[in-house]
Amino acid sequence: MNASLRLLFLCAVMIFTLGIQWQPSVLPDCPEGAGELNYTVSTNEITCGPPFQSPLGYAPLNPANNLSDVNSTSTSLVNLGGQINLAATAKDGAGTTILGTTLTSRTHGDVPCYDGSGTPTWRNCEPGPATNTQTGNYAILGTSATSSGDKGKVVRSNKSTAAAYTIAQAGSAGFDALYSVRLCSVGTGATTLTPATSTINGAAALVLRQWDCADINSDGANYHASVSRNPPKSFGGSFDGGGSALVPGTTVPIAIPFSCTISAWSISVDTGTATFDLWKIATGTALPTVSNTITSTKPAIASNTHIRDTSPSGEFSSLDVTGGDVLIVKLDAVSSATKANITVECML
Repeated sequence: MNASLRLLFLCAVMIFTLGIQWQPSVLPDCPEGAGELNYTVSTNEITCGPPFQSPLGYAPLNPANNLSDVNSTSTSLVNLGGQINLAATAKDGAGTTILGTTLTSRTHGDVPCYDGSGTPTWRNCEPGPATNTQTGNYAILGTSATSSGDKGKVVRSNKSTAAAYTIAQAGSAGFDALYSVRLCSVGTGATTLTPATSTINGAAALVLRQWDCADINSDGANYHASVSRNPPKSFGGSFDGGGSALVPGTTVPIAIPFSCTISAWSISVDTGTATFDLWKIATGTALPTVSNTITSTKPAIASNTHIRDTSPSGEFSSLDVTGGDVLIVKLDAVSSATKANITVECML
């Protein structure tokens, strides 16, 4: 008997003698939230591991077990910026009941979780930045021996008219090179931030429109701002005479698919003069008529070939637009022009 046959014979004898009968392992049906699978060599078994624990000790939430958001309309946990309720029967991924507690005063950037160690308790494990909402003019606060002021906070300017904000000179007490603040303009009025002595992005002031936000940092001498702008929308009408003089009274109907507030308007012509009227009505089955005009002084161009006005309240009696509104743009008067266009800008 050669060496290979001898080895095969010895292995067969050992398996028969020990009574080992190998069978493939079957994966178990582990509950949601279970950790890594465990394999035991001696028994050839695969078993479910203990519930997963993150490095911070926070166990996972199981949305199938009565977690509810603030509106109690779904099984997902959603931060809606307000109070969050946890159903009294809610369970984690391992089936352990969580105390049905409530989180209030939720702010942007909060991360809700519950402590999976000991008696599970619902809590706000990673709070977002503190928020300071102002409804008037405001001087941004620096740090002091007893307060962090507005450093690291989100300052929200919520004013229906223009808001004047100030900030002390960069590098002065409380506004050193480590100072930072986030300023958001949420009111309909624009917010103008003016530093004392220092510049901001190389300018004397920074203007934020509604829904604009700026992350402002001091370098010890001046301020630098990274600005997130709310992009403007626009609508309007164009008239082309194909080389011939335009005819007054021509109209163009359009539907506006978004809600916004009119913030500016501009008119362009190839030559001559033009005056426009705009009529608006809520969505329905009819077009607006002259009785639905939204202009108090009709936008017009009397010289040059382009004009832009960023103070539309002088021409428009109504600045609010609702998604679905139907608009008629009328070329009310025209002289010499063969092409004319009006564009109305608005902010969401």
